[in-house]
Amino acid sequence: MATGSREVAPGPLLLQTPQFPVDYEDIALAHLHAVGLLRQTLSLDWTVVSPPASIAPRGRTGRFGVGGDQLPVNAAGERRIFGEDFAVAALGEVEKPRHLRRWLTVAP
Repeated sequence: MATGSREVAPGPLLLQTPQFPVDYEDIALAHLHAVGLLRQTLSLDWTVVSPPASIAPRGRTGRFGVGGDQLPVNAAGERRIFGEDFAVAALGEVEKPRHLRRWLTVAP
């Protein structure tokens, strides 16, 4: 779960919180390391797009935003997005790159 390597507040990462599943810790740390390597690479244009803490099927709402290092929270206090909205956001970044050399989190 790559999302575990995102911040829940300035500083602490989701993987450092008690509710983060231990089974996913290695994946989150590997993702954090991989993005660190990308950030050191000057010869590549890259963008990493992560969902918030939860991604679920439901249908496209058309409501999402792009955030930075912190996991966004919706009006209900949830960190989630619907898969269709996540796909639209990720493909939009492929078609029209606007965030080169950045790690984004997409959420409503």
